[in-house]
Amino acid sequence: MRRWGFTTWLLAGGVLVALALVIAQVVHLRHQACDDAYITYRFADNLVDGMGLRWNPTSPPCEGYTNLLHLLLIAALHCMGVDLPVASLAVSIAAVLGIVAVLATVIPWRERTAPLVALPTFVLLATQDLRVHASSGLETVLFGFLAVAFVALMPRLLGPARQVGWGMLCGALGLALVWARPDGGLVVVMALAVVTFVCWREKNNWRGAVACGLTFAVALLAYVAWKLVYFGHLLPNPYYMKATQPGWPGLGPTLEYLSAYRWELLVGVGVMAGAAVRRGRAAPARQRDRLVPMITLAVFGAWLAYTARIVHEIGFSHRFSWHLIPLLTFGATAAASGLLGRIGARPWIAAASWLVLALELGTVAWRVPSALSSLGSPATVPPLSQQFERMGVALHDFGRGWDLRILCSNAGITPFLSRAHHIDPAGLTDDGFCRRTPEAERNLYVATMRPDVILWYLPPASAGATSLADDPRLSSSRYIREWCLAAPESMDEGTKVSIRGMPMDHTSQQLFDQAVFLREFTTLVGEMSCGQHRWRMFAYVVRTSPSHDALVKFLSERVDIAAADVDPDGWPPK
Repeated sequence: MRRWGFTTWLLAGGVLVALALVIAQVVHLRHQACDDAYITYRFADNLVDGMGLRWNPTSPPCEGYTNLLHLLLIAALHCMGVDLPVASLAVSIAAVLGIVAVLATVIPWRERTAPLVALPTFVLLATQDLRVHASSGLETVLFGFLAVAFVALMPRLLGPARQVGWGMLCGALGLALVWARPDGGLVVVMALAVVTFVCWREKNNWRGAVACGLTFAVALLAYVAWKLVYFGHLLPNPYYMKATQPGWPGLGPTLEYLSAYRWELLVGVGVMAGAAVRRGRAAPARQRDRLVPMITLAVFGAWLAYTARIVHEIGFSHRFSWHLIPLLTFGATAAASGLLGRIGARPWIAAASWLVLALELGTVAWRVPSALSSLGSPATVPPLSQQFERMGVALHDFGRGWDLRILCSNAGITPFLSRAHHIDPAGLTDDGFCRRTPEAERNLYVATMRPDVILWYLPPASAGATSLADDPRLSSSRYIREWCLAAPESMDEGTKVSIRGMPMDHTSQQLFDQAVFLREFTTLVGEMSCGQHRWRMFAYVVRTSPSHDALVKFLSERVDIAAADVDPDGWPPK
């Protein structure tokens, strides 16, 4: 066996240092978990408590999540005594390690070209979005790892031996992709389409592709049957908000993603295209260098079309397309390995390798001081999360547990910490307001939901006002005019899409009707403040609540701004 040389040891050391910096920063940012992550935490918590996959103990089973695999993994760790946020962090860190491990399999560690081939790995480890998603508490990095691992195994289907075994493994991994996110099926379908095309074009053995397709299909059918029996429907609740809008609601965020990664995508796609279109049959040992770029390019194109069709609600740091970056990194690494391997040993390649190695190590060394400095400063919880957390703790401390019923659109931190019955007006986490639910059932749900506390983004209407125009406080509020009605760019994509194309007078009337309801049927307790004067949270107690007086007294001591001091304007940000 050939020993590693000096260059290889330097390269491996640089990768390990860069990886260590990423993990250290992810752990440091562990309190940055987003509100959506707590939706998964609540489902996992209820599952561990023996309630099944339910949002509320008295509600029917509900698929108010899109990351079953992530949910099961953190639930398993929670059974062992690990806190759910820590469990989620551990899964994400393991996924980061898994991505780098798969990338390491295509780097020719004993060749002079290794620094050149490893360059995409250093680029990936340097991206801020990797740290964001690994610390967000969501399945984003796990999904990226599974996509990379699945594509990495697909060339095994063309190998000379054990094709059926590899095919069955790939089929099972394909189901894991669907469990991680339902749209993972798109990755599986595109990969199988490319492998089938290659088998037909090169007259290769079909056993591996057939075994993969059959295993995936049988496993998927069993999963579908279980869903129909357990939930009574096939698609998760978020589908009806994100994927049923007309037109191309996700085109803007998709173009923003392409712009943010334009140079990485341009170089990566160019290298992969060069490897994918080369002519001639590849030897089994080199088939990966060609097949992986072909699959990656097919997945990349199909996924961009898909994301242009869905709503990117709260899609921070390109959350719905980020997994394409590690996938493109793997594809570009495999393509570069093949292209440079065919060129052979040439003086200019050796010189370029040393130059790139110096650049890689220099970049890592340059990042070390700033990374250590950031690790020395405290990582605070984002202001919006602090606001949700304070209200969740207050509702929990009131002491009614699941008997307390709250209605609010922030379905993560507040419901998770409150351990109260939560009514989700967006229809994402329970079936009451889900767009799949028939209108008659939704109307019955509205009539019987009986909330005790309402946390809403609107102040109440003024006494005696019958329209927005004759309400002196609301009609003069810049917060109402410029934020609630004008759909500013900083508003989340789901809200913008929901009011897009709606006549302004209709939108205004809907808003005012809600404000009138709050005036007539609730008591304003005060406002929780995140210091941004947007995404406001006004706290109300419903007057028919059996705990009305006790809740008003208790929450009045917990809100940030007392009811008498609430400013309906509160705009622009201070």
